[in-house]
Amino acid sequence: QQPLGFARQIGLKPSTARGNQTTDLELDIPLLMDVKIADMTVTANSRLTAFSMPEVAFGHAVEDGDLRLAVDKTRLDLAGKVKIAGASLDVTLMRAFAATAPVQQKVTAAGVLDDAALARLGFDIAPHVTGNLRAQVEFEERPNATGAGRVALDLTQSKANLAWAGWQKPSGERALAQFTFETRGGRFMRLPAFAAEA
Repeated sequence: QQPLGFARQIGLKPSTARGNQTTDLELDIPLLMDVKIADMTVTANSRLTAFSMPEVAFGHAVEDGDLRLAVDKTRLDLAGKVKIAGASLDVTLMRAFAATAPVQQKVTAAGVLDDAALARLGFDIAPHVTGNLRAQVEFEERPNATGAGRVALDLTQSKANLAWAGWQKPSGERALAQFTFETRGGRFMRLPAFAAEA
């Protein structure tokens, strides 16, 4: 029987993963000569610790993961803590296996990013904005290779100096921003909405 290939469904290569794993696996296999995956019931619950994998998040490695994984024939759910570009993040991931599911994949990530983490992620916004900012990202991928997401930023602990916009703020002064985005085929297409509050 070929491997079930659940990890490949979310774009992961198990051969590149490192860490520790404990798994409770339940299989219900009918006593047939020619058993197909569709005939089986598969349920797995795993705990992953010290988990790492290269080039997972926009080309960046996931490191120091402490994750819980639940999978059956219909979907995969992952939740826990990881480090990406040196930043500690709370993450969740849901992947539906049915091609007709209205949401194929949903990802959330939340955490505090400092100047160094932002620069490593490709967002080198210093000296315009410096200091820690709290970010929350949600993204849904749909069946026709389209996706939609939302980014919410809390810049209260950041210092901002946007001379071109005539706005600046010291660290500790409340400031919030959020925007939505749409993708197609893995590429950013447009930013339908942006809002800021200070």
